Amino acid sequence: MPAPKGLPMVSWFAPAQLVRTGVQVAISAALGTRIDPRRRQPGQDDVGIDAVGEDKGELWFDYVADVGDGVVPTFHVAHGLSRPSLPVLGLAKPLPRGGLLIIGGDLVYPTASREAYQQRLLEPYRTAWAHTNPEGADGPAPLVYAIPGNHDWYDGLVEFSRIFCAGGTAREAHRLAGWRSPQRRSYFVLKLPRRWWLWGLDIQLESDINIDQLDYFAAQAKLLSPGDQVILCTAEPGWVKGDPQPTEQSNLQFLIAQKVEAQGAKVVLELAGDLHHYRHHRLGGASPRHRIICGGGGAFTHPTHNVLGGGEDADLVDPLGTWTLGRAFPDAEASAALARWMWWRFPRRNLLFCVGLGLVYTSLAWGFPKGNVGMAMGQPLASVWTNLVSHPGAFFAATGTEAWLLTVGIPALGFMAAAPFDVRGLGVRWLGLVHGIVHVVAAIGLYLGLSELSMVVFGDTTNNALPGALRFFSYLGCASVVAGAIFGQYLRTAHQHFHAHANELYSALASPHHTSFLRMHIRPDGALEVFPVGVHKVKRHPCDAQWELLNDTDEGGPIVLAAAEPPAPS
Repeated sequence: MPAPKGLPMVSWFAPAQLVRTGVQVAISAALGTRIDPRRRQPGQDDVGIDAVGEDKGELWFDYVADVGDGVVPTFHVAHGLSRPSLPVLGLAKPLPRGGLLIIGGDLVYPTASREAYQQRLLEPYRTAWAHTNPEGADGPAPLVYAIPGNHDWYDGLVEFSRIFCAGGTAREAHRLAGWRSPQRRSYFVLKLPRRWWLWGLDIQLESDINIDQLDYFAAQAKLLSPGDQVILCTAEPGWVKGDPQPTEQSNLQFLIAQKVEAQGAKVVLELAGDLHHYRHHRLGGASPRHRIICGGGGAFTHPTHNVLGGGEDADLVDPLGTWTLGRAFPDAEASAALARWMWWRFPRRNLLFCVGLGLVYTSLAWGFPKGNVGMAMGQPLASVWTNLVSHPGAFFAATGTEAWLLTVGIPALGFMAAAPFDVRGLGVRWLGLVHGIVHVVAAIGLYLGLSELSMVVFGDTTNNALPGALRFFSYLGCASVVAGAIFGQYLRTAHQHFHAHANELYSALASPHHTSFLRMHIRPDGALEVFPVGVHKVKRHPCDAQWELLNDTDEGGPIVLAAAEPPAPS
């Protein structure tokens, strides 16, 4: 069955989308911490845990994050998750579907709304489930729990709560396709078999764990026993952010040290999304720990090379020690290949944004003086140069205010906007300044070049014999392509040499490929197996795609976390 027809990948650089996203982000930033819906969720007066798989002594469960972008990749991943068994290249036996699905944030893009959830998440998952389970699931319906990401928070968590956090007995009817959602909060604790626990945290828009949530986890921590092992899920991987997020990290470290480790338990696996790729780091020693980013649920692909916090061949170092990189997907070569020829790919994929840049060029070029002291479309280039050299004072005096503002403002804006918050140093800012100057020179040079060309084609049109509409649209069309090519190449250069603008560069590409999720298994002996599975190229017919094991162990099998140690005799 092919993927259903639906919305394409989000066009992040579409002008209307930029405005809508900017407004949503501004509203959420202004009100998010002041009107916190988590305060209305059941708190420490209801701290009962959900036990999953305890009666069987083992459990298969799945983890996916960053879903709900383009319908085709979202359906593709949903199809893999919902199949009763999944053949995986590199494994002798198919992997059975998990009895539990964890969604690790950003369930919908670009911003949360009822229509977005319906079209980008619910419908693709329902269609995939109906195709892979035509007669329904065997036995009890699998469960689904979710934590929200920043995109889910842009409507104040309204739609996320409606779908996943219904209270009372009505919550039993809430489903994501064939998965049943008994969740009541945007955060949760699950008691798994063989002394495993799974904690899902809601870090909100500012990497904040609110006081009610801390109280909830403090109460849950009292149920831990010495030697128990905890899987910690958050929406963002604070451990790889170039500019460390002190609020998130301090909250997490407080939670781990004061709530988990104080009970004699330990966090052995941290899971996060937000970055749309797969990366696994391992901390060795007497008590191994693992950190996995797996945000390949259907959103555009993020790079794994030239990334802050460790690239394809980089380890991470923090106060706990050195975290060794196991595997990144896509690998460095495939990641870099996505951004090649950016001067061509950017205008082709972001046409309306480039037209906006072309209009800026047009305003700049048309603001310069015309006639005897300036330049006019169709005027010989030599004549324009003579005017500039012979009458520089008159030329600049006659220059329009908008042209001066754009001539100075574009390079200044390039300088200020060049360095995102996670980049330090002036190198990328100087690149931004050069980027702005190149735009100004290109706008004027293109105008003069077209002026000379119009002389060749139409002859002397100094007296405005050349139709105004033709002058305008010929310049706008060429300016849009040139401006887009310069902007696209700037993004690639900034990322390649300064590790900046990775999000802007790869969101502009909107690649739907390199999807991934985790299938995990708590064995009867208490060990945890983690099977990272991925697909290099998403196809409209998901049955034609081959899921493969993303090996990052010497043995070539899954990542294995040892069983909990038996408690010491009292």
